[in-house]
Amino acid sequence: MSASALAVVVDGHTHITNRMYWERIDPWEPQPFGFDFARASASGVNVVIENVAPYGYGNFDRTPKQTLRLVETALRYLEGHSDRMALALTGADIRAITASGRLAVVLGVESGFDHDGDPDVLRAFYRLGVRAVQFATHTCFNAFADAEIDGPPRWNGVNGRGRELIAEMNQLGLLIDIHYYFECLGRRRERQAGPGGHVLPRPASLRVADRLDGARRRRREPVRGGRSTVHRRGPGGGRHPG
Repeated sequence: MSASALAVVVDGHTHITNRMYWERIDPWEPQPFGFDFARASASGVNVVIENVAPYGYGNFDRTPKQTLRLVETALRYLEGHSDRMALALTGADIRAITASGRLAVVLGVESGFDHDGDPDVLRAFYRLGVRAVQFATHTCFNAFADAEIDGPPRWNGVNGRGRELIAEMNQLGLLIDIHYYFECLGRRRERQAGPGGHVLPRPASLRVADRLDGARRRRREPVRGGRSTVHRRGPGGGRHPG
């Protein structure tokens, strides 16, 4: 079957690298709970967006270090299992890897690549193969955007540094994950996504907004501006173990 004809089945958010790092598991062996590559592949999934997450390393100077450890863990595992999987840097890579019968892995970072928002740190992760970055953080604002789930906004959305990062992400071609965002942050982000940029939330991207306004929403609203597309979906996107 040609690469163009092969169906692409994507799991858009997995977290198995964290378990590899902390628990030393082999995700090509079926696990008693949560996600693993073995069962995903057996079910027909041939692309995963694997997000490393430096949970517990929220200090501004410690987050990049832990993220690097996790990225190295993922890359080392990919290299050791190149007969079954490979890192995908482009859409063409995804097609070529899946056509070869292997699992295509798109590497992402959530919970902050660098809370200070250093563009050189962002560029370095891009060079290492990261292609998706969660812009906000889980439980507190960072130096460039609001994200605190239970607290008031600090920047009223995205500040100047954040807008510069968005422009850099669009220039590099990084997917911007807008999970854990305030609605004001989401509106700012939608306007800032420039031509050719992509802003993609996780399935539960309205969870914070739901908590703020008390609504129980389950909807998907494409918001278009220029050539960028922002997709919002309400909660209920399923568990993201790992």
